Amino acid sequence: DASGTRAVRSVEHAPDVSRAALFGTTRGDENASRMPDAFYACGDALVMSHDAVVGVREASARRWEGDDDDADFDAAATALCANGDHATAWNARKRTMKARFDGVEKMSARERDGLVEGARDELAFARAVQSRFPKAPSAWAHRRWVIDAARAAVIGDGSKEDAWALETFREECRACDAAVLKKRLNYAAWSHRAWALRRLLPNRRELLDQELCENERRVRTSVSDHCALHYRSHIVKRALGARPADRRSIVLYEDELSRHLIRQYPGHEALWSYYRFVFDTMICAFPRDGDVFASIKSFIHEQCDVNEIVRVDPARAERDAPTQRRLALAFEIWMNVRVARERGESAVIKHTRATNGSTVEVESKARV
Repeated sequence: DASGTRAVRSVEHAPDVSRAALFGTTRGDENASRMPDAFYACGDALVMSHDAVVGVREASARRWEGDDDDADFDAAATALCANGDHATAWNARKRTMKARFDGVEKMSARERDGLVEGARDELAFARAVQSRFPKAPSAWAHRRWVIDAARAAVIGDGSKEDAWALETFREECRACDAAVLKKRLNYAAWSHRAWALRRLLPNRRELLDQELCENERRVRTSVSDHCALHYRSHIVKRALGARPADRRSIVLYEDELSRHLIRQYPGHEALWSYYRFVFDTMICAFPRDGDVFASIKSFIHEQCDVNEIVRVDPARAERDAPTQRRLALAFEIWMNVRVARERGESAVIKHTRATNGSTVEVESKARV
């Protein structure tokens, strides 16, 4: 409210208020009268009424002129509501928090709990800002800094640290999901989720299994989202390290999943990029399994057959089938080079080139 922006954690939901009523085309008093001094959540967007903006600005100015310790903290909050990627404003909030966390190792348990609660409030504020700026890199970097700072207040207490880590990871997952719903193909959000998994709960087998299942549901409904597939590669790497006995079954399942999605949704480069990761993992897991590689070559040749793709779905004849063939040929070339590199050999690539109206076969050697 007008007395300070920390109250943004308690956002009033107004689902019946339309965007036109909130923003409008003019700056008359009509909108301000509909929205008293308050913050609103309209859908996934953070909205500040005109009166609230003016009130926060005036409160920040008064504190600044009075040389108050929290002056830059409140001024930064005002700036971040207008620009969520304002690195200087985020750093101002860091400075204020850092002063509170100094000497945390000498604090009592109650004081530490207060710091953890304060960090939770800061993450809530960051999430409110990210509802309008879901891709802002500075906002995601600030979340990571706050989490590391809060961890210092719980480290050393085994049960409390584990409970805090799990709760924080769940909250970060919710923040990432909200950002992805707001802006699809959100690499910043998926990278942050991978960081949170690696930093907070690196070797929880049951959590890794849950993340794999949840990510699979998302990937099946958004096959062009390379960011989600890139995050899946992080989970698979973690799962392979946590479950070495299940290494083969994990890799073969990813191979089966990738092939299924590529067949069902031809022409999506993100799927082929992820399949490269799967193949590279297979090379490291069992490099001498001839049956697996023969099966992959058969699959590649199948995807190069434009007529077969069109026969399955004639609607794909114009764009998807030619794109699928191009992607399959590119994957085959990459695969041959990768296998040759693994064996320490030179890869010979055969392709055709148009010359004076005719095509000739050309062979070239790829560097290993």
